[in-house]
Amino acid sequence: MDESSFQDNKNYKNFGWCKRGEKLNIIRENKLETTKNLMIFITLKPPYFGYFIYENITTDIIFVSCVEKLAEKGFFIGKTLILDNAPYHKSKFANDKKNSWNFEISYLPPYDKKNSELNPTELIFGWLKK
Repeated sequence: MDESSFQDNKNYKNFGWCKRGEKLNIIRENKLETTKNLMIFITLKPPYFGYFIYENITTDIIFVSCVEKLAEKGFFIGKTLILDNAPYHKSKFANDKKNSWNFEISYLPPYDKKNSELNPTELIFGWLKK
């Protein structure tokens, strides 16, 4: 499981024309209005894929809500939820909710580029953001 932010840049150009020797300044307005967040769950057993797209920043309430919506559909039966060490995964609210979940939870070691392959969604987000 992982989450990432994406920008909807369809109205944004990071290039333009100006006279030789002049500097081109591009001002981007409403940057926060174009940010979308994707929370993705990938497994090796069916169902293989679950996701949520939302506009708010990721919080412990959003995280718990997404997990519980998938759990209601049986997504985690016979599976372990693997989490990184984001603060909202370990908040008091999230920890209190985890006690009622009927599936295992495991945490990845602290993030560094050497162990990023332990979380396959990191590889997917890297590919999507190219």
